[in-house]
Amino acid sequence: MTLPLRSLLRRVFSSPSRKVSLVSIGMALLAIGLLSATPGLTNRGTSLLVAAGFVAAYFVSESVVFNLEIRKQAHSFSVTEAIFVIAVFTIDPLVMVLAAPLGAGLAMLIVRRMALVKLAFNLARSSLEATVVALVVTTMSSPEELSLMSGAVAILAVALADLVGATSVFGAIWIFEGRPRRRHALDVYRAQIMVTLLGGSVGVVGAAAMNAGGFVVVFLGVVGAGMVSIFRQHATITSRYTGLQTLHDFSRTIANDVDIERVLVTAMTDVVDVIAAGTAAVIVLDHGSFGAPGVLTVVDRRLKLTPFAHEAAAGEWRRLMTDDAMVRPVADLPSLVAASIGVDAGQIVSMRLGLRDDESVVFVATKSSTSVGTFDASTADQVGALVRQLSATLRNGLFVRQLDEASRRDDLTGLANRAEFIAQVEAAPVRAMSIAVIGLQGFDEVNETLGHEAGDTMIRATARELVWAFNDSAFAVARISGGTFGVALRAADSDLAIALVRAALGRFAKGSSAGSLRLDMRCRAGVVVIDHPGQLDAATLVQRGDLALNDAKRSGQQVSVYRSQLDETQRRRVMLIGELREAIAHRDFALWFQPKLELATGSVVGAEALIRWNHRELGPIAPDEFIGVAETAGLVGEITEQVLEMAAVEARRWIDAGRPMMIAVNLSAHDLVDPLLPSRLAALLERHQIGVEHLGLELTETAVVVDGQAIIAVLGELRDMGFTLFVDDYGTGYSSLSYLRMLPVHFLKIDQAFVRNLATNVDDDVIVHSTIDMAHRLGLSVVAEGVEDLAAYERLRELGCEAAQGFFMAQPMTSAGLDQWMADLPKLQLLLGYGEPNAEGTEPSAHERRPRSRVA
Repeated sequence: MTLPLRSLLRRVFSSPSRKVSLVSIGMALLAIGLLSATPGLTNRGTSLLVAAGFVAAYFVSESVVFNLEIRKQAHSFSVTEAIFVIAVFTIDPLVMVLAAPLGAGLAMLIVRRMALVKLAFNLARSSLEATVVALVVTTMSSPEELSLMSGAVAILAVALADLVGATSVFGAIWIFEGRPRRRHALDVYRAQIMVTLLGGSVGVVGAAAMNAGGFVVVFLGVVGAGMVSIFRQHATITSRYTGLQTLHDFSRTIANDVDIERVLVTAMTDVVDVIAAGTAAVIVLDHGSFGAPGVLTVVDRRLKLTPFAHEAAAGEWRRLMTDDAMVRPVADLPSLVAASIGVDAGQIVSMRLGLRDDESVVFVATKSSTSVGTFDASTADQVGALVRQLSATLRNGLFVRQLDEASRRDDLTGLANRAEFIAQVEAAPVRAMSIAVIGLQGFDEVNETLGHEAGDTMIRATARELVWAFNDSAFAVARISGGTFGVALRAADSDLAIALVRAALGRFAKGSSAGSLRLDMRCRAGVVVIDHPGQLDAATLVQRGDLALNDAKRSGQQVSVYRSQLDETQRRRVMLIGELREAIAHRDFALWFQPKLELATGSVVGAEALIRWNHRELGPIAPDEFIGVAETAGLVGEITEQVLEMAAVEARRWIDAGRPMMIAVNLSAHDLVDPLLPSRLAALLERHQIGVEHLGLELTETAVVVDGQAIIAVLGELRDMGFTLFVDDYGTGYSSLSYLRMLPVHFLKIDQAFVRNLATNVDDDVIVHSTIDMAHRLGLSVVAEGVEDLAAYERLRELGCEAAQGFFMAQPMTSAGLDQWMADLPKLQLLLGYGEPNAEGTEPSAHERRPRSRVA
């Protein structure tokens, strides 16, 4: 098919009216074809006067009709069936075929004033019906004489003709309005069958009456008029019943439906059936649930909003809005109101939709002046019932929509939440993208120390900055949880994604204010890049972004990119949680010890207890790994309890061996915020019959920040009980002098990061020197960790450091190994130049027996 021909066909079939016109032409051509195949069309002479009489009869029958309205179309029923039967036995078939469309056409044009398209369609339909009657009668029976057989054939012919006519009408409805409902079609066909049987029977009786005499025809006319009246009443009742049935079905359909668009489409579609309306619309007068002010209509089963051409139209509609359905002539409407719904004549019925108080919405249906019937009081009642049901359903739908929107939004920031973020990523038009999961550093500490109001301020400020920073490069920004945010970037290249994230995070260096406080808003980020459409689901991408963020936190990087090894790390962490529970239950942990030497005398002043876990399948697992997992899983308290128990057992053993030694145990923040810790330690000492001087307690400076006031209170109670307290890993955490000043501790342990290269790194030397001097001024003694060579050992002695531990003196070892090391200690003391050692070499020094007094 050539392009011009396709274009021509598209223009021909571009509108329903053109399609119906083509159907009309097709029916006319079919009528001509059937007419040419009909035998004996002029087998009986018919005078012009008789022919004119039948034209008049057809005119009257088509003028006096009763209607059953379906959607925007009306199915017309008349006494034409009776006239057809009488004509079969009275005039030539050809005259009948010509008289029927001529008389009906005049009635449609003069009385019913049909539009041109509808007139052409009905003329073609009438011609086809008359031709079918002529064809059937002349083919199956001889119409010259009236008999039971010929009468039955005539009724059958009329029935077939009516079937063809009704089917053609439904075809037109299908073209204009879509497929008719099956129930409505069956109603029309059933009514048509009844009319055909009655009308055909009357026609047979009429034909017999004409043969019997004129007076019989008079009485028959009276009977016919009565039957027409009865048919009219039946059609009215049937139409109203159909409307009520449709209203019932509508109520049942939308009763539990919370989809607002689907409910409105159903309502505006069904109101056409209920009240035989021409159009239906919803008039929106305020910005709200349905968008901007305008007219909502149904186009292809979807809602379409047409804004008002003039703003004043909303005000005019507002004045017409009533709480009860009201019928009005279009002529009485303001011009802006009529123009907004595209009508210039006829009627409307309208009623306010009872939704929220802050928005006004009107439901309106129209009926053109050329339609069959009018709106009346029963119409208003039906519309009122429909709109009240519709209002209740829409209120439920709006409530569900609000709940749904709330479930997809973060209340604090207004951003999407995690579920909505995943949905937005899933619905993204492109699948080549990057996901950045951004974590706000120090959020938990701010929340816990400064209060939730300060934390909320911090979160809101971060959200604003993220939206602004990623305005041009992201298609979704969300708060995933707590101080964690998600950003979906239009970047499928890792270098570009990292650059965008770094630039955005740079905005947070300035911090944010919460009242008089200045908040540190630095962030870290994990980035995952997906460059293959459909490669992974959004939830997996966000999970991998979380893994990359955790990696950034562990490694101290600002931005970390996801790599497959992180999956294995996460799986191992998850697996270790279960294994840790089992290890705790079976007491699979062991203690190793690293001794501390007093630098002034070379004596052993104690040992740090170091937990070890030798997994039955995985082998030795580093404490840094499984302690972190234990803290995440909330198991660190149970592990600490076992470590304290084992340390107490070991302290008792050394006391019994005549070599008492302080064993220092590391405590986590979880342990230190427990107000029952002092009483539990007192019970431990009592149970193993050891003194407070045999158990030291070490805490990291970062642990104090979690809940400073509570921990300081617990530490004060422990100090009052006589425990020796150490601040471990000093210099790697928050290193705040204000914290050191408040902490009731005795020893400061300098982290190995500053001690390891002490002899060769000038900066480290300065840091260690100043730290020792500062500690002494604060009344604290100092222990240096990570001593790995003699030069560092000697430098620490020169700087006045009280004690040291490290690989140079002793690596961590088992209890048996420590016994052997202690036996060999005199040799080490000689090598270090301490001269003749004491016999035991294990007595606590003056520094550990009597810690320095704090400087006020």
